[in-house]
Amino acid sequence: MAEIKKEKSNYILFFCSSLIIVILMSVFTWIKGITIWGDGGTYLHMKTYREMVYPLLLWIIRTLYGKIVGVVPDVDLILEDSSLAGRTIESGYLWIVIGIQILFISYSIVALALYLKRRFKLEWYEYIGAIILELAIYFVPYFFSATHIFIPGGILSEAITFPLFYLFIMHMLKYMDEGRLIDGALMSVLALIMSMTRSQLLVMIVVAVICLFVKSCIVEKKIQYKRILILAFGLVLSIIFRSFLMHGYNYIFNGYFIGNTYAEVTQLTNIMYVSEREAGELIEDEHSKAFFYQIYDKMREQKLGIDDVEGSYIETVVFLDMNHDFIKFDCIEQTIRDHFDQNGISDYNYQCILIDEECAKITKIIWPTCFGKWVKNYLGLVVLGLVRSIGADKAFIPAIVFGLLVLCVLLIVRGIKKKCFGMEELFLSLALLILIGNVSGTCLVIMPLTRYMLYGFTPFYLAMALVIRKIIKDRKYV
Repeated sequence: MAEIKKEKSNYILFFCSSLIIVILMSVFTWIKGITIWGDGGTYLHMKTYREMVYPLLLWIIRTLYGKIVGVVPDVDLILEDSSLAGRTIESGYLWIVIGIQILFISYSIVALALYLKRRFKLEWYEYIGAIILELAIYFVPYFFSATHIFIPGGILSEAITFPLFYLFIMHMLKYMDEGRLIDGALMSVLALIMSMTRSQLLVMIVVAVICLFVKSCIVEKKIQYKRILILAFGLVLSIIFRSFLMHGYNYIFNGYFIGNTYAEVTQLTNIMYVSEREAGELIEDEHSKAFFYQIYDKMREQKLGIDDVEGSYIETVVFLDMNHDFIKFDCIEQTIRDHFDQNGISDYNYQCILIDEECAKITKIIWPTCFGKWVKNYLGLVVLGLVRSIGADKAFIPAIVFGLLVLCVLLIVRGIKKKCFGMEELFLSLALLILIGNVSGTCLVIMPLTRYMLYGFTPFYLAMALVIRKIIKDRKYV
């Protein structure tokens, strides 16, 4: 009887918590209005350089809405004047998109918080604290990033990747705790879906594989080699399956059997920033050499190279962070695209393929010539990314952030030394793995924007709070 009563109270708690979050985000969105950021148009147009899940969701809602209302939504009309988003019959479906995003966000927040409440026997005020920490990643970009993005009310893939990530965390913890196959499967599927929503989240597949290896392939401190082979086969199969889905999506909607484009352009951006003009002499292909010189000269004209920055090492890193998009769009992409326009190649998607090919050729030759500078710059971006992951860029100074990271490591080591390493410490270890994996992986190809970095924020603080709570409650391990 007591168990039934407890379950009933959990349902009531789930409903009430969800309702409050839905109302909060709905009011905030209603006041601010639906926002279509720069990336939003590329999702609506289903460009080849966007991962498939979010554009596909937008397309399904748009198509169903058009059939029900009898008006075919005009994407271009909305993008011409984004202030009309959601305010006309043609753009009314965007409110359905926002509604689904807010409901999904609410569900994921409360589901994770309730799991933590049950597993770690949280008090009501600790449960509220967990929800506040989970809500933070949706409000941090609004208050602390330069663009003041409110993710739930905008057309951005993070509106579904953040809730997917919370569900991933929940099933990851369940699997590591209970070892149930269903949780391991759900964790793996969520990792795959996230990687097809934002490619930076390919790192979650790595995290899932590590969890599966630790839990399934090491039994009584002995490595199970047959299980490792099964796991490796499953990993290869999932990567092939992901690639096939991405290629198939682009073939159906864009007419080309290709994966995502633009990765080569993004990677070349950070390389061009630290390259020297003399590196162009090593490029044998005349077209690629001409592109390199045009891009390099344009960057120097606009003072966008590392040599144009007067200041400290960290200032050169911050300069790239601030100007990455200018280099990428204005100097690299537009230079090569203009050439194709002038030579009669006007198909936008085909241009994207050719631009990627040219960037790959240039990268292959010039990267080794500036690899030392690139590594130095990369490490600076990682530092900046770590600060933004758990310090919200402007809220915390770097010294405090690195103090927190050191504290995190000490808490994990303490748990091992005192032989009290439990689920709290395991959660903190996985949170640290996710944080470092996301930052280091993202900074390989792009700048550490706040909204790219925030995947490490919630698990880090939730796990650290749980470990400290455990230490306070269980004084014999102090």
